[in-house]
Amino acid sequence: MRPAMKKALFCGAVPFVALVAALPFVNRLRPVVLGLPFVLFWILGWVALTPVFLYLAERFLRKDKNGKDGKPGPRPWRSSWESSWRPRPPACWPAAGSR
Repeated sequence: MRPAMKKALFCGAVPFVALVAALPFVNRLRPVVLGLPFVLFWILGWVALTPVFLYLAERFLRKDKNGKDGKPGPRPWRSSWESSWRPRPPACWPAAGSR
């Protein structure tokens, strides 16, 4: 497994572990944070932080795929698919030259 994949999996596993495995350890009512019980604050905090970790995981994978800076390389003016694709008429239209 490539190092970037390991980093991406770790970034994806951190919120899961924080929300599932650590929840019994933070299940307390008494520390009140911003008027919320600590367990609710913990859950809301990790729900807000999860996109950050998933963005980092995506960046690790993109950097590994595209090169050092994480930006895709130069794209040709027109790909082979774009130049060869032609729309087909619907099947209900009469065939060309059938009149």
